[in-house]
Amino acid sequence: MRKNFINKRIVLFYLTALIISCRQEKPDQVPSKGHEQHGKSPVDASLQSLLKPVNEQIKTSISTTKADSGIQVLMVEVPGKVTLDTRNNTSISSRVGGRIEKLYIKYNYQPVRRGQLIMQIYSPELVSAQRELLLLKGNKMTNEQLYNKAINKLRFLGLTQQQINSILQKGQPDYRVSIYSPADGYILEKGTSPAPVTAAALAPSIDGGMEGMSRGNSMSLGNATSTPTTATTTPLILREGQYISVGQGLFNIYTNRDLIAEFSIAPQLATMVKLNARILYNSTANPGKSYLDRVELLEPTYRAGENFTLARVYGATTNLRVGELLRGKIPTTITSGWWLPKQAVLKLGSRSIVFKKQGSVFVPTEVKSGVTVNGQVQILNNIGEWSVAENAYYLVDSESFIITQKDS
Repeated sequence: MRKNFINKRIVLFYLTALIISCRQEKPDQVPSKGHEQHGKSPVDASLQSLLKPVNEQIKTSISTTKADSGIQVLMVEVPGKVTLDTRNNTSISSRVGGRIEKLYIKYNYQPVRRGQLIMQIYSPELVSAQRELLLLKGNKMTNEQLYNKAINKLRFLGLTQQQINSILQKGQPDYRVSIYSPADGYILEKGTSPAPVTAAALAPSIDGGMEGMSRGNSMSLGNATSTPTTATTTPLILREGQYISVGQGLFNIYTNRDLIAEFSIAPQLATMVKLNARILYNSTANPGKSYLDRVELLEPTYRAGENFTLARVYGATTNLRVGELLRGKIPTTITSGWWLPKQAVLKLGSRSIVFKKQGSVFVPTEVKSGVTVNGQVQILNNIGEWSVAENAYYLVDSESFIITQKDS
């Protein structure tokens, strides 16, 4: 009996365990469709624009502007300076060989006046020719032909009749012969190009002045035309005690009566300026005085790693000085494109970006830009209906921030 009781209890235990196991494996009840929708929150369509990355659009209340169109009459502002007219110059060359005893020119572009003492030289050839003349002076009646030849020889060597008369009157040769400037202007050593200079290089002349004029022994020098080949504004290479040879070119004097107003025009603006265009300009040192001239030459130029166009006005007023800085304005007419304020266009290297307003956000959009004149940027795309951020630079910290969309 006891054995049967134990077996019954074991069977009951297994049946109970089987019932519990079946209840645990019963699948949960599938939720209704209404219950599933209640578990997920719907997204408001008005918030969709705020869920995009911040480098693709910006939410802000910054003021906007629209582009202007139509014919634009603009004053192109160009910087300039006063330079020398290299077409007119006086060349100073030595007619005799000798040694420089005294040099009164200290630097290139030093202003000089006609008759101003430049240097004094000692020439054995000149001393010998003077002695020959004095020797023949006592026998003038018997050797008149030789006497006249001696005078002509001194003239050929560069002495004036006044200087010859002074030698005959003193009865002894001049061992130092003074050389004077034959013209007014700015003096440059031969081999120095008349490059643009600063006003600091045009200080009043020092040393020499009109020294020696009372001696009446000025030396007449040949006038020729020379084209300098190198550009330098360093002090003179010539030194006192240096020997010069016959025919050696010494200086060029560029007259200050023939000046050029020279203006630099950026490449994108050069096509807008034509020959004979009117230009109104003034000196930065005297902005109250203006001058009106015509552009007589346009020359594409490459200098110091930059491309630009030089606009020249020949015969500029003599009220200006070489090296003075100028500000010029050239009226131009542009008939195409749209115009935005410069601050509304963000420049990223060769790319131009505007922040176009779309709904309540601003989207960075790449556009094609043209010239920039007087704070206005020419836009070549049709952006007439766009509203763009008035100041694009407020909306970005660095160029790596922006992901732009192309204008279609």
